[in-house]
Amino acid sequence: MNKYALSMQIIRSIREKTDTAVLYYSAGGKDGIALLDMLAGVFNKVICYYMYLIPDLDHVQPYIRWAENHYKNVEVRQIEHFQRDYYISCGFFRKTEKNRRNRAGGKRRNRYQIRLQWYEGCRWLYEADALKEVCEVRLYNRQRYGLSSRIVDE
Repeated sequence: MNKYALSMQIIRSIREKTDTAVLYYSAGGKDGIALLDMLAGVFNKVICYYMYLIPDLDHVQPYIRWAENHYKNVEVRQIEHFQRDYYISCGFFRKTEKNRRNRAGGKRRNRYQIRLQWYEGCRWLYEADALKEVCEVRLYNRQRYGLSSRIVDE
């Protein structure tokens, strides 16, 4: 049995229990469209939920209208994505305000401070990598000479 036949068998078994299906619709993704096509032919009503991060995007609306126009038993409901409030609290998806202070308490960092922070991060990575190499060499030497495989000296 191929995947399509198995999917349709599962959909029909669910249809025996209810006449309405709920689909989280990606509005334009190939999986969402294929599943919508399978569900719309079997169920009396299909309710699609599209979870948006930014409401009413121009490139998404044609897919939502297409689903509602192409299938007469389909209703598309647009709801806020469950993590939208988290993204907004982090500063994403909102218009910039001219008088808004940044996260550093209003202080602007110059390019030398940013470069210094980048170098510090690289130095930390280099030191961690060097420590890993030292541990691997110690382990190799202990195994080579038949000593205990513990890295830390007793």
